[in-house]
Amino acid sequence: MWLSLRLSPKIDFEVYEFDYCEGKHISMYRIPAAVNVPVEFSNVSYIRVGSLTKKLSMFKDKEAKIWKRAVVNL
Repeated sequence: MWLSLRLSPKIDFEVYEFDYCEGKHISMYRIPAAVNVPVEFSNVSYIRVGSLTKKLSMFKDKEAKIWKRAVVNL
């Protein structure tokens, strides 16, 4: 619930939970890639760059491409 309240737009994400080894419980969250608009967490847009997650505002060219796709799909 905490995560879903901080994501915008509201998206369906998947939660995987399992016991890894003695005393270790793992929770993984799969958040789908943005399609028409950037996904925001607590009003900040993020993008995946390689294996890192960075603020979208650091990549103006990628941000422009996402918004251009959003306008085309309206």
